[in-house]
Amino acid sequence: MSPIGVSSSEQFFSTEEKDAIVYFRGTGFYTDCQRLEERPNVFDTRETFLLKMHNPKMREKSLTF
Repeated sequence: MSPIGVSSSEQFFSTEEKDAIVYFRGTGFYTDCQRLEERPNVFDTRETFLLKMHNPKMREKSLTF
């Protein structure tokens, strides 16, 4: 008997799941959105958003409209 496990092969993931993986990795479309030079936006991961908020220069830039 072989044990049942979770597949880590992305070929079985849905489009939404693949997009979520790319989002959290900060790759693909999200590479530009999550650069530290960009203002915070809805495509920032928690990590990049926090890095931007801890940088005084970036925080000032993003809090002024």
